[in-house]
Amino acid sequence: MDTTSSEPILQEDASTAPPEYVTVSMPTSILNPAYMLNLGQGLLKLPTFTTNDIVTINQPAPGMLIYDVTTNMPRLYNGSNWQPLTGIQTALTVSGSSQPPVPGFAINQTFKHPASVLEISSAGNKAFLLPIARPENIYSPVAGLICFNPDIQGLMLYDGMRWRVMK
Repeated sequence: MDTTSSEPILQEDASTAPPEYVTVSMPTSILNPAYMLNLGQGLLKLPTFTTNDIVTINQPAPGMLIYDVTTNMPRLYNGSNWQPLTGIQTALTVSGSSQPPVPGFAINQTFKHPASVLEISSAGNKAFLLPIARPENIYSPVAGLICFNPDIQGLMLYDGMRWRVMK
């Protein structure tokens, strides 16, 4: 197996596993300078941990995000603890129709859910590290942009009009 290739291997669908794990680098030109990765119409699947297994995450860093399957809540590492993120319950229903598979990335695993653009496995006790940025330094933000603000040690979301602190 040639591991010196500079070409990333991208998984096109959920039924085909990439032949090896690779590192995907940033492109030299980005269409929108406000974000590095646009998930488009796909979804992000966070690494999952039980509440008891969260302590096994190697070297947690501020801005890491995971999904706690014990409490069914996302958790954000704020530099001192894994803070649960709460939301407002909605009346939105779950679609019963199947979504067509979308191309995407499977990280630390050989498969992904057909609806995920980016799916990250918790294998190896790793979490997802959000971009760390001060919102005032992000030019031309787009709705849906998220980052970890080191000044407030919290998750921020741009809603298309203003930056919101997520709790």
